[in-house]
Amino acid sequence: MNHTNQLKHLPLNISSFNKIHDYNMTYVDKTHLIYSLVSMPGQYFLSRPRRFGKSLLVSLLKHLFLGHKDYFKGLWIYDHWQFSSTPVIVFDFNEISHMTPLELEKGLFDVLDIIAGNYHVKLTKTMLKERLAELIRKVSIQHGKVIVLVDEYDKPIIDHLGLDDNRLHIAKENRSILKNFLVHLKVRVLLNGSLFCSLPGYLNSAMFQFFQT
Repeated sequence: MNHTNQLKHLPLNISSFNKIHDYNMTYVDKTHLIYSLVSMPGQYFLSRPRRFGKSLLVSLLKHLFLGHKDYFKGLWIYDHWQFSSTPVIVFDFNEISHMTPLELEKGLFDVLDIIAGNYHVKLTKTMLKERLAELIRKVSIQHGKVIVLVDEYDKPIIDHLGLDDNRLHIAKENRSILKNFLVHLKVRVLLNGSLFCSLPGYLNSAMFQFFQT
């Protein structure tokens, strides 16, 4: 059987843009739209239903800003984007523990410390919001600009909904931690760079309206 014209595999359940490239999978080129989105600095809300590729888009943005040009060969943006390496800070709440408010807070501290290590930045602040501000400020001082990507920030909340009263209490506590963290994230990024945040459409409610002001 001749396999030379075999169709590429579909990237089912794959949210890493580099894996699509590495395994030569099918990708519908939407980079001309992404170019329009990222050409202007500021903050951006990416609101779509679940399983509609938000995490994949966040991954694509990460590699775009990091200047991984080879990943985009054959796509529209390859010939239209000025590829250079810009610091990228990613908060992926799929990867941050959140079974309890204490776990969530510790997980956020751990992420800040890992990112600081990646950019050879020493953090001295002990409060979470101050440590966040210190990280973004120091990275932006070193490099002149910083891109912050936030993926699935609702996960520490929705994973506890519809279960029992104790889990509902955890959801409310996690929401309080997230709100405090994300408000200060927004403020720091508006001063030092650009913010791209993904969320499911049904959670675009008053609970997080502070992002829209």
